Amino acid sequence: MTYYLKQIRYSLSIGYADSPRQGTGMRQLLNQADEALYDVKLSGKGQAQRYSGQGQKHLRAQLGFTLHDIASNIPVALMIYSQEDGRILFVNQGTLQLLGYDNLWDFYDEVNTQAVHVVAPRDLQRVTDWLKKFKDNQQESDQLKYRVINRGGGEIKVLANFHLVENPHYGPIIYQTLMTI
Repeated sequence: MTYYLKQIRYSLSIGYADSPRQGTGMRQLLNQADEALYDVKLSGKGQAQRYSGQGQKHLRAQLGFTLHDIASNIPVALMIYSQEDGRILFVNQGTLQLLGYDNLWDFYDEVNTQAVHVVAPRDLQRVTDWLKKFKDNQQESDQLKYRVINRGGGEIKVLANFHLVENPHYGPIIYQTLMTI
């Protein structure tokens, strides 16, 4: 779809129930349509499904967790950034805690939105060279040990896991986790 000359990607998922075959009461039909929609979401986007009564209730718990819940509580630091320019797109609470920041605004003020700005100066060239090879080789996943610098200027040794994916909105992005070693 185009909106103000900008291409916008979207998908549509639909769950539905039949009246009168599957019921006549509005509440019952809406609940059935909602259950069918859960089943659609569990199998992917951009689909439609009629209520079958065979819902995958054991898998529905997955839908009870939002990205915010997961990113805030996962016991690892997570950064997501653009492969092309290194611009940070997302950091979780674990990253802020690891690096000693109270909030996202302070983090961005000091780090200036570039992923390499958290790398300790003595490891910066090695990490920069390694990232270039990682990009040039189009590797999907890899890991590297190096030091990051926290807000107070101290160094922390970390093991970083990298995973490269293609995102429809941002292009190639890197998911990076940091664990202290």
